[in-house]
Amino acid sequence: MGSRFPIVASDGADLGSATIQQVESDAPSEGAPATVAVKMSITTSDAGGGHRLSSVSWKDFGAIVGGVEQDAGRASGGPSPQLPDELEPGRTYTGWVTFTAPSVAGTAIWKPSGTAGFRFVLPEPTVPVTTTTSSPAPVVETPQTSEPRAAAPAEVAPAAGDEGAEDPEPVPTPEEESRSSSDDSSPDSSEDE
Repeated sequence: MGSRFPIVASDGADLGSATIQQVESDAPSEGAPATVAVKMSITTSDAGGGHRLSSVSWKDFGAIVGGVEQDAGRASGGPSPQLPDELEPGRTYTGWVTFTAPSVAGTAIWKPSGTAGFRFVLPEPTVPVTTTTSSPAPVVETPQTSEPRAAAPAEVAPAAGDEGAEDPEPVPTPEEESRSSSDDSSPDSSEDE
């Protein structure tokens, strides 16, 4: 990282040169796929036609896990400026390319079309530290007693039919009230009928 290297096609054609200036890796949680951002400086060769580096895309990158190359995934966002979609001959570009990779990958590869690829080390993904705040459960203090308290005996109501169960003023039932009020209003009404 930081050293300029030649970009040479498998057939020996000069495609230009590049420098990987910075690599960042972030993951939303431990073990989750990482978002990798690579800042590159690329100088394309003057050659035209099909033997030139015409683009840099997230699809040109891969992760190496356990010696096996895996395709990168598309990542949204990322640092600015992004490298342009198309590169012109004989120009220098500096910008970022962002992709996703397994967070266990320690190495990545940039493999422009027609090349064997260029490997670089991935940093350990930065995982945000999450903290949770919680308040402890309230402590309820119970009074300490040396002996259990005995409840005072309750007065027992006399059972129905007991002689002591007489009520000095009985409460009339609704039937008794209606008879009583009809008797008061017309004492002779039953005789008229």
